[in-house]
Amino acid sequence: MLSLYLILLLAFTPGEKEPPVKFLCDYQLDERPFTETDHHMQGIWKLKEDTNANNYFVVERDGSYRLNITYMNRGGDNRGLEHTTAFFSEIDGVKFLNAPYSSFIGEPSFRGTVLLRVDEVDAPRCWNVTFTLVTDPNLYKMKSSAELRTYIRQHLKDPAIYGKQLHFRKKFEFNSFR
Repeated sequence: MLSLYLILLLAFTPGEKEPPVKFLCDYQLDERPFTETDHHMQGIWKLKEDTNANNYFVVERDGSYRLNITYMNRGGDNRGLEHTTAFFSEIDGVKFLNAPYSSFIGEPSFRGTVLLRVDEVDAPRCWNVTFTLVTDPNLYKMKSSAELRTYIRQHLKDPAIYGKQLHFRKKFEFNSFR
C-alpha cells in the first residue's frame, strides 16, 4: 500500500505488545470523506526525498472525494501490491490526508491510518505539494473518528504532534476533468 513506502521514511521502534508504528491511527479523521478532491491532484507524483528515480506514485480521483493511489517502485513492476484509496479531511481550515497502512508481508499483522497534514499546494494546478506527518504517539489510543478529530483539533497548532515533512512534485498530469 501507499503507506508501505511512507513507513520507510518514518522512525519507528517496535515494542512488546505495542504497534510497530506508534502513530498509526485505528480510525480516520472522518468515517467517510466530506472534503472534495482537487481535479489537479491526478497524475504521476515523485517524492523528492526519495532518491531512486524508479519510484513514483500514480494518483487518480475516485469520484469527487477519494483518491486511488498506487506506489510504483522497481521501475513499476509491482503494481497492485501497494495500492490504496485515501481521502482528505479538514479541521478548522487545515486539510489532512487519511492514508491507510497495512504491515509488510512477514511482519505481525497490523493496520491503521497514517495522517498527513497538507502544508502547501501550488495553486492553481497542484504541481508541488508538501505534507507533514502526524506522529503523535497517542493517536493509536483513540477509540473513534470523533475522538481522533477532537484530539487533533485540540493540538492542531502544537508542533510536538508533527514529524517529518514530505515534498512531492507532479511529473505528469492526467486529464483533470475526469
